[in-house]
Amino acid sequence: MDSAAKVEPPDRVFDRDGASVDDIIPEPMPGAPADSETEIFRRWRNDLTDASGRCYQDVRNALRPRYAWVWTQIALAYLLAACIVVAMVVLQPALTAWWQYLLAVWLAAVGIGYLVAYFALWFHEATHYLLHPSRVWNDRLANWLLGILLIHDVRTYRKVHFAHHKHLGECEDTERNYFDSLGVRIIVESLTGIKVMRTLLIRAGVIAAGKQALQEPESYSNWVSTVGKVLHFVIILGSVYLGEYMLAAAWAFGVLSIFPFFAAVRQLLEHRRPDADPLCDYTLVPHGAYTRVFEGGLFANTFGGAGFNRHLIHHWDPGISCTRFTEMERFLEQSQLGEFYRARKTTYRRALQLQLRQSAAGKAAGA
Repeated sequence: MDSAAKVEPPDRVFDRDGASVDDIIPEPMPGAPADSETEIFRRWRNDLTDASGRCYQDVRNALRPRYAWVWTQIALAYLLAACIVVAMVVLQPALTAWWQYLLAVWLAAVGIGYLVAYFALWFHEATHYLLHPSRVWNDRLANWLLGILLIHDVRTYRKVHFAHHKHLGECEDTERNYFDSLGVRIIVESLTGIKVMRTLLIRAGVIAAGKQALQEPESYSNWVSTVGKVLHFVIILGSVYLGEYMLAAAWAFGVLSIFPFFAAVRQLLEHRRPDADPLCDYTLVPHGAYTRVFEGGLFANTFGGAGFNRHLIHHWDPGISCTRFTEMERFLEQSQLGEFYRARKTTYRRALQLQLRQSAAGKAAGA
């Protein structure tokens, strides 16, 4: 068992700057308890076995991505988005009351925002080169079919996201929605676009630092962002020009407000500790790494799509495709980490209730 545990993975994945995906598993924070999620996995990784005696590395190396499943999910999401667009066009002349227009626009905006958030989860999979066996085509497909919609270039976002893995729970984390409690502030900022602007400023700083460290030219053109902005303007202004005002309003509200809200709440539910202090500024004090696993049916598999409902597995080993999380979860639950893993299981509803109680307690304490 010891000799098998020391074998290096034969299929280590590297980004274009030469960094191994395995290397972005964060080091334990200074002073982190021995039972923290980062430290406990690092301590057990080379010795993990399941009930049948299989070792972790053998199981991991056998888990090849199911690319057909990935693209089936993305295609279905695009089909649903097309159905919403058609529904808006068909319904507009059929509705008569103002409240009917508002209700239809609201429901369509929620659907569009939900689907864009779902696309973002698969775009995340692309940052780990898990959409296509070719890294070149992985990035091309990610940019053309997802990045344009999200106004993000996958190569640029990869720097931001890898920093999140490396600094999870630290003040330097680049994806930090979980720093805030689930109160009025995060809701208002998400729905009004304030949080989007703050996130973009943080990411711009990370990207600029990465370019300087890699001596990349400042003239690097993020064509995906430009094309993406043009696409959304064409959809919104084109709908107005054609008289499809419901579609224009639903698309604008869904992409600019509902999508950021869903993204912020999802990450908060994934990473905010159950004992987090609502009054603490975690940009100054380390929050600590904490990741949940969510049980449930259709909602858990779409709101937490692309494996985000089993996000602890991803943070323990970012090189595993989300299409194989079921097998890895089965292994982990039978391994020495089974009790720890099961203790992180919850549902989105219970996690939401916990965060709302936490926020209410913070308001009472600050009153």
